[in-house]
Amino acid sequence: MNKGGFRYFVIADTKELTCDFTFENNYISDYEGFLKQEPSRLNIQALEDSELIKLHYDDVQSCYEKIPQLQKFGRLIAENFLLDILKRSNSLLFSSPEDRYNQLVEENPKLLQRVPQYMIASFIGVTPEALSRIRKRQVYALI
Repeated sequence: MNKGGFRYFVIADTKELTCDFTFENNYISDYEGFLKQEPSRLNIQALEDSELIKLHYDDVQSCYEKIPQLQKFGRLIAENFLLDILKRSNSLLFSSPEDRYNQLVEENPKLLQRVPQYMIASFIGVTPEALSRIRKRQVYALI
């Protein structure tokens, strides 16, 4: 992705659950669907005007065959996807919603201006009202 922002989400019981966000200079893909060549279970939504470079699975495989050094590049992308999944899983298992919010803000402070609050709430696993309370506590902690 050259520019823009996207969110990954699933629909469970008519509710949209935000799984992740990604922004410029990154990759966007349902990597499982891409590798298995199956329809995605994830929804991917543009949050902003975006510019993408589309790579088809067959084109990627052809490049790997023609230029074996690109396989290392592909492996590094796969490793980054895995690390992101592990980080998200560990965060949901071991961190409080407030800690998840703080980490999100610390790692990507511009996210707050680029993503609606209800999506951020869904991402950290709380209701929009609970996110409002988290944010309010942080303001009072600064006073």
